[in-house]
Amino acid sequence: MSTLKVNTIQDASGNNASTAAEIRNGICRAWITYDGYNNNIRASYNIASVTDNGSGDYTIFIDTDFTDSNYCWTAASSTATGTESEVRTVGFSSASSGASNNAQLAGSTRVSNVLTASNTLIDTRYLMIQWIR
Repeated sequence: MSTLKVNTIQDASGNNASTAAEIRNGICRAWITYDGYNNNIRASYNIASVTDNGSGDYTIFIDTDFTDSNYCWTAASSTATGTESEVRTVGFSSASSGASNNAQLAGSTRVSNVLTASNTLIDTRYLMIQWIR
């Protein structure tokens, strides 16, 4: 195995320089596009599996765990039909937050997909999440 040691990385034209530390500290560690209707991972990186815990309630398991639970994730969801007019919110699962504090662990994140107006859990055609650390 070879090791490449550099101070700065640039694109082929000599622009867009980044240090190894900048790259290491701000990269996407995992991402997923998930079909909650059919319990199917459409595409992903560093994702081991998904558990469908019930309507609109999912646990996503990271393939290579984070060192701790102090990471950032963002998410969006959609039916992708173009006909839905209600706003959806993706956040920590209401089933796992609170005293148990297990919504965000080093190796998994449990999320809920909610129709905002009615506060109702609902499955989603597209659940898209990325994890940054």
